[in-house]
Amino acid sequence: MRGKRYKKAQKFLSFYETSFDFRSPFPVLIDGTFCFLALKMKINLREQLPKYLGAECQLLTTTCCLHETTNLGPELHGALCVLKQFSLAPCNHQEKPLPASACLETLTRGGNTEKFLIASQDLDLQDKLRKKAGVPILYLHHHSLTLEKPSEKSLEVARTRQNEKLEPSGYQKDVIGEMKKRELGETSASLPPKRKRKGPKQPNPLSCKKSKKDKLVKSLQVEMKVGKSKGRRRHKRINMCDALKNIHAKLVKQAEANS
Repeated sequence: MRGKRYKKAQKFLSFYETSFDFRSPFPVLIDGTFCFLALKMKINLREQLPKYLGAECQLLTTTCCLHETTNLGPELHGALCVLKQFSLAPCNHQEKPLPASACLETLTRGGNTEKFLIASQDLDLQDKLRKKAGVPILYLHHHSLTLEKPSEKSLEVARTRQNEKLEPSGYQKDVIGEMKKRELGETSASLPPKRKRKGPKQPNPLSCKKSKKDKLVKSLQVEMKVGKSKGRRRHKRINMCDALKNIHAKLVKQAEANS
């Protein structure tokens, strides 16, 4: 189980490295709620966080987190002592300290340019951070550190950035268009589309009834053909031997008459 948790954390962290340019050592912003529960569970953050993430970490807090933990009373004295061991991230709220959740939220505005990992048990703060892209969330669950999987907003922004990298830039599109014109000539996309002529449509011949005139004409033609075939005369074939005999007889008669 421990090996699976470590692999998941490293997988999620590699996503932020490739999609949002996170780099080691990773700055981790910690508030009083996270320190209080870690102290209660006897988790040494300086040892366990780098081991869990598989990389070097820079543990940070803010003056607002220290101010809020101090005001919560002696019950959080141990968490305050742990927070004081971490370096301070500049939040520019020294004159008017904000609540810890509001302070951490302001530090992640503008796309989390400082690449902070937010470690907090504040549920309201976690819900607000999930609506932002590129903000990893750390919390304690079942006596163990947990890096939450990337939110839907982070996944959506990562997909759009990946698609933008794959698409050619404006200059590349111009070069590709010129090469197409030079090699292939004018493309069909540049030609204006042909307009379809609108006009009366012919009726469907299968759905139309045949006219009575055509039937009458066809019947008359058939009758005329039949009449012609009946009026034909058949000629008798003449035997060639009889014809020669007649010609010979005529020639003999002419010869006798001449003599």
